[in-house]
Amino acid sequence: MQHISFVLPLLRRLQVVSLAKNKLQGSLNSSAWHTFTSLRHLNLSYNQLTGVLQPSWSALRTNVSIDVSCNNITGPLPPGLAAVGVDGRALQLTLLNASRNSITGTLPPSYANLSAAVPTALVLSNNQLQGGIPVSWAARNTSALPNLTSWAELDVSNNSRMCGVLPAWFHERFTRLNPVTTASMLQGTLLGDSCQPA
Repeated sequence: MQHISFVLPLLRRLQVVSLAKNKLQGSLNSSAWHTFTSLRHLNLSYNQLTGVLQPSWSALRTNVSIDVSCNNITGPLPPGLAAVGVDGRALQLTLLNASRNSITGTLPPSYANLSAAVPTALVLSNNQLQGGIPVSWAARNTSALPNLTSWAELDVSNNSRMCGVLPAWFHERFTRLNPVTTASMLQGTLLGDSCQPA
């Protein structure tokens, strides 16, 4: 099995697609993703896929787990992944693991919406991300609103260009609960320090 573009049209009604470690080649870029309305778990990790993360995954909607770690994915994180649809709902993402790729740019402010309905694990370690944690994410993680869902995990380790002071909610959500795990999620970044001018 080599080209994912041939496989996609055959999988429209599946809830689970697990094709990890299959030496898949080709691009994630496809117009077919929006037809996967039943998909709940997508695992394409440990392949040789290229392209960018797909904004059209936002159409999947409910309790979706996506693992595309250990591929050759490039480009920025698409803000449209967290877009609110015409039905007023955003993607309910339980996991996005895009670690060990070559993703660039900053963390989109709109990703605060990803944890709006379910706790979300966002694993973006070992990429080429830069900047800090968006201020807008605070609204979803404040202890003043305990009934709101929040991040289950936020791993941005080994993104050497990430920097900035960690927000108070980050310490409340992660550091106080498990300082060892939190340290590992930030290892290899400059988060916790002020960003220095280039």
